[in-house]
Amino acid sequence: MENSINNGEFAVDIEELVDDLQAVDFELEDLACILRIMERHERFDFGAPGALVHLLERFYKRGYEELLLESIARKPTSHTVWMLNRVINGIKNSKNLVKYIRVMRDVSDDTMVDDAARKAAQHFLGLHTWSLLMEEGIDGSILFLNRTHSCSFHLQSLQSP
Repeated sequence: MENSINNGEFAVDIEELVDDLQAVDFELEDLACILRIMERHERFDFGAPGALVHLLERFYKRGYEELLLESIARKPTSHTVWMLNRVINGIKNSKNLVKYIRVMRDVSDDTMVDDAARKAAQHFLGLHTWSLLMEEGIDGSILFLNRTHSCSFHLQSLQSP
């Protein structure tokens, strides 16, 4: 895969690559390798989301999220930040939501992060109707700052599960 990226042939090879990966026993360790390739090629367009991301997302709730967070901790890219946003969109549990929003917020605030990744994180935070105000209130509740369409703000407290 990396040779295809370096040769500019990746778009042609992506369907074939995904077919080959599906034909073998594609495992979580393979997912980690693909994330590392994404880190090394931070400016490459891997699709929107693309067949490769769909393949990786087959491991959703089976280790995908943790490997994605590890990748973002090593070297966030605009594509892995976008993948994190897809995870956030599927979160139903407020405690998990805090965890992933915190990562997104940290990327958006980190001036040492690649500019494209940081701007992507800022963009995705802005798409949501809320952003993290505090991780945990005194009473154990999770506090969010909700932004309404009229640009006024109010606090919402969500009880931790």
